[in-house]
Formats: sequence, structure tokens, C-alpha cells
Amino acid sequence: MNRTAMFVMRMAGLAVVAAAVAGSPAWAKNNRDAETSRATITLRVYDYAQVKPATLAAAEREASRILAQAGVTTQWQDCPTSHDASKDFRGCAAPQSDDYIVSILPNSMADKLGKGDTFGAADSGASHRAAIFYERISERAGGDTTAMDVLAGRVMAREIGSLLLGANTSSRTGIMKAQWTSNDLNVLAGNEMYFTAQQARQMDTRLVQEARMRQAETQTRVATNDR
Repeated sequence: MNRTAMFVMRMAGLAVVAAAVAGSPAWAKNNRDAETSRATITLRVYDYAQVKPATLAAAEREASRILAQAGVTTQWQDCPTSHDASKDFRGCAAPQSDDYIVSILPNSMADKLGKGDTFGAADSGASHRAAIFYERISERAGGDTTAMDVLAGRVMAREIGSLLLGANTSSRTGIMKAQWTSNDLNVLAGNEMYFTAQQARQMDTRLVQEARMRQAETQTRVATNDR
């Protein structure tokens, strides 16, 4: 079974996160009222949609900006989408348990995972996998709305946030609203598309817990090897 088929099977049945179009929000840029640790996550990106490198890099920067507002620092790593290309991506050969997977999908793959009005999906379980439906985003971007790279970056930040927050992550305001509005899609909505202070704390707690679990596992392995 190839990598694409495996991915589609693993993502099938996810609770797809709706990021569609409807009304208007109000959100302050300074949305954090508590100290959070500067947690760092590694994001392995599999670009099945073959996005232009400059566009993908700009989208990653937008996602990083939004996540940084919530206290999460990001490290991005391009990974191969075919076995033949794997030799050129040695850093992806041995994924770590704390890596997060972001797959950029064309419609041919996205249609198997979610309804046509959604921009992405995230597995809120332990697999740390999110999918970005690139062609659907491209259809909504441009013109008087948000530039392609900015909108894609916001979708990335939202789906990564879903991975960090777990199930039932929708909120009435900010980037995790159940539905995005026409105003949210506008380029001027940048200061409204953030995580709430409570969500920032939740993500920080999740990352601290994961770090402690990895430390405990390492200590256990060391103790076992010393016997």
C-alpha cells in the first residue's frame, strides 16, 4: 500500500472541522491573559497538492505567527510524498512520537475526508495528524478576500490547534469558531484570527504533559538499560 492510500485510510472517519462562510466576530489581538511556556513543536509537512514552495513557506509563516501568539513555537520540516523521493528527505526517515503531521491535500484526496465546504480536518486522538484541503482554500482566496498563503496559514493554525486542544474545541470567537464568516476570510481580519487565552493555556498544558511523558519514558529506558 502506498503512502497516499495509507494516509487516506488513517484520516477516514475523522470529525471534520468546519471552516465555512457566514456572519461577523470581534476579537482583540492581545488575547492572552496568562503566562505560557514557549513550547516548541515539530511539524512534518507532506505536500500532496504540490503547492509552490514560496506559497507554502508563506502559509507556514502565517500559521507560526498565529500559534506564537498562543505561546507555541513551530519548527517546519518538508517531507517526501513518494518512496522514490525519501532519500532526499533524510530528516523524515525516523519520525518522533511528538512530531505533528500536516498533509496538504488536493481535492482528489480531500473529497474522501470531508464535506465540500470545509478547509481541513484534524485527528484529535494520539496520531497528531492534520489535513489541509488546499484546492478548496484556493477557490475561496484571492480577489477582495484573503491572499492564498494567508488563508492557508490560518487553516493550518486552526487544524494544528485542534490537534493540541483535542475534541470539542470550537469557540464562539477567534480562530477556533465553529464557522468562519465572510469577514474572517478578509485580509483585514488578521487580528481576529487568534486563539483565546483559555485555549492558549490548554495547549500549554497539553504540551507540558507530553514533555513530561517523554521524559518519564526516557528515564524508564535508561533505567532498564542500566540493569
